[in-house]
Amino acid sequence: MKKIDNIFSIRLFIVSAAVIGLLILSVGCKTANEGNLQVDSTDSIGLSWGMTFTKDAPENMPSIDELTRGADLIVKAEVVSSRPVNFKFNGITYYQLTLLKLNEVIKGSSNSEVISVYARENNVPAKYMSAYELCDDVLVFLKKDKGLYFTYGNAYGQMSIAGGRITNWRKIERGKVEDNIIIPYSEAKQLIIIALYVDNLNRKIDTKNDE
Repeated sequence: MKKIDNIFSIRLFIVSAAVIGLLILSVGCKTANEGNLQVDSTDSIGLSWGMTFTKDAPENMPSIDELTRGADLIVKAEVVSSRPVNFKFNGITYYQLTLLKLNEVIKGSSNSEVISVYARENNVPAKYMSAYELCDDVLVFLKKDKGLYFTYGNAYGQMSIAGGRITNWRKIERGKVEDNIIIPYSEAKQLIIIALYVDNLNRKIDTKNDE
């Protein structure tokens, strides 16, 4: 019975991969406020890579897929205020408290249009700290712990948006990274939603395989 389930899982994975391929090639994805997948056949995905170069990926650099799976809330937001603090939580000290106005929710949900996020954590080198500047538009991956929000992945979980484009998207493959990729926000959102879709399929396969 276990062998049959394994075969079923493999076949389901192959079918799922094919479905995702068709989605990428022929349709776009849009999200409601609750992060639900909706297909719009009038859209298409076409990556617009900027001037990039490949280098060894730092050990602590999460991929976009890892950020997507691990975050509790993924949003497009505007920084409306920021102030220094000295807040200790779970052994980490945070030196910035930022208010984000949520413009779009890609994953998760929030009962408020404005949320507080703690940043500038002391457990990583300065260049890896998350930090927010007033009036910035950002795509952020957030983790929620005891009702408080923190930037998931430190600085890697925070991306700048300018003129409707992500200015520091990245692609990690086989230990190599292309960073500072410029990509339209709409396409970044589509890639995140597809990553969520694939993750949900894999979870279903794992559940079926364990039965």
